[in-house]
Amino acid sequence: MRNSVGVVLVAGLALSLAGAARAQDRDANGKAVEKLKTAIDDSYSYRDRLKIDWKKRFEEYEPRFLGAANKEEFIKVAMEILSAAKDMHIWIKDGNKTIGTHKMELKPNFNPRLLPKLMPQIKQVGKIAVIGGWPDGVRYVAIGTWDDRDPTSMKAAIGAVREAAEAKAPLIIDVRPNTGGNEMNARAVASFFVSKPTAYSKHVTRSKGKDSAVQERVIQPDRAGVRHPGPCVVLMGPANMSSCESFLLMMGAAGCKLIGARSAGSSGNPKPHDLGNGVVVMLPSWRDLSMDGKGLEGVGVTPDIVVDAKADEFKTADPVLAKALEHLRSQTASQRPAQ
Repeated sequence: MRNSVGVVLVAGLALSLAGAARAQDRDANGKAVEKLKTAIDDSYSYRDRLKIDWKKRFEEYEPRFLGAANKEEFIKVAMEILSAAKDMHIWIKDGNKTIGTHKMELKPNFNPRLLPKLMPQIKQVGKIAVIGGWPDGVRYVAIGTWDDRDPTSMKAAIGAVREAAEAKAPLIIDVRPNTGGNEMNARAVASFFVSKPTAYSKHVTRSKGKDSAVQERVIQPDRAGVRHPGPCVVLMGPANMSSCESFLLMMGAAGCKLIGARSAGSSGNPKPHDLGNGVVVMLPSWRDLSMDGKGLEGVGVTPDIVVDAKADEFKTADPVLAKALEHLRSQTASQRPAQ
């Protein structure tokens, strides 16, 4: 009899402890949800872009948030609620893991396998750049990212553009596969193409529920005085986003022609928001604007010369590169003195 009573008491204690744990989880989840609501309302720069009723959305999802048995379940619900924003710059961090909330189908108008067939001089520089050229003096530099996780490779990529600038060679800069990174690296390249401080973009930052005044971003000339005299063209496409779209704006402001297809239209300068339960949500903190004050999110940058090529065309040719060469050669021919 005493054994039976002991079993009942132990079982009751276990149930009591389990109930207390669930109550603690529910309380922690509730506090995390409140922090996420506040972050969306006060700090998410694109909160109102898609006219989402966030209050209603949180009311619908709150039972699932509160009922999440562990962090993984909480993250799954957070991914669902945040996916409505369709924002590549919202993601969730769980320790060293990064979990996106939206995917864009990015199809670069670019086929790197063709490059050796299309230019006689080509070589890899570091891990992120390819340089090449043609016998008539036109040079080519492709830069695959502005990310500075490999500083040596980034320095080599910037150096390749500097060398072309010092040589005063007609230049093609190809960033079609580039999805962004550190905007300062992009500015380092653009600095070779301006002789004075040049504004290229604007932004508005959201913090504590308020928008900042409109702020301009500016390229400074290269400190050593290196300047490319032109002509220069930039190859662009639908994979370009974030800091690479800023690069497109820089080069356009510097007077370089943009050739290819419209960019993705995705930027945000995301900042971390710790929910206190081991989950960190990254939310965009600014609205990126062109110099005329128009938003770039979901719109992108339109090239000066549009090359409307189908994906199949890039299996055997590169219509964007061909158009760039045609344009550059016509420019250099017009600049030659008459015989």
